[in-house]
Amino acid sequence: MKILIVDDEPINRAMLVSMLSEAGFTDCVEASCGNDALAIVEQAIPDLVLLDVVMPGMSGFEVAPQIRNLADGRYLPILFITALDDKESLMKCLEVGGNDFATKPFDKHILTAKIRAHEKIRKFTIRCEKENCNLFEVIRTDDAIWGKLELIVQKRFKISAVEFFSSPDNYTGFATAKALSIATKYREQMSSLKKCIDKREENSGAF
Repeated sequence: MKILIVDDEPINRAMLVSMLSEAGFTDCVEASCGNDALAIVEQAIPDLVLLDVVMPGMSGFEVAPQIRNLADGRYLPILFITALDDKESLMKCLEVGGNDFATKPFDKHILTAKIRAHEKIRKFTIRCEKENCNLFEVIRTDDAIWGKLELIVQKRFKISAVEFFSSPDNYTGFATAKALSIATKYREQMSSLKKCIDKREENSGAF
């Protein structure tokens, strides 16, 4: 797992690298400012970003949306690392595109637990993306299933099935409970639909 650490204080970066290395996260890249972080992301998108809030030049609040744009729909966890603990600042961390935050001084166990949790979510999201692509390829060639899917998607999402599968936003938001709930119900509907179609085919073959 490649982790990008963005902090203007060398001692903080060194502390995080050491802490993460002990936890098994050895692939860490460092950036001392927002511009350096954006340059790194442009070259190769990391798997997770630890982003300081207060930095000279661009603040973490300014950098996060730009990193999110560079990710281009991919699930990229951004964890803010900050000494700020007021409600407004922590809320803003989430509003500008962050997924979570960790307060300074760092708690090794809490930080690594959060990183592992987001690593699991990331793997789950990648698997969902792959399954969605595979599902799309299978059902697109079956007119009966595709017609039923169109009805399900239009009723639930108010868009066509092609639009649903074409937009990464429809299957990269599984980190939230709401999206996970939608995904689960969608899978249940597809499973029920397949059973109905299989049963109809069996009945047709009996005559």
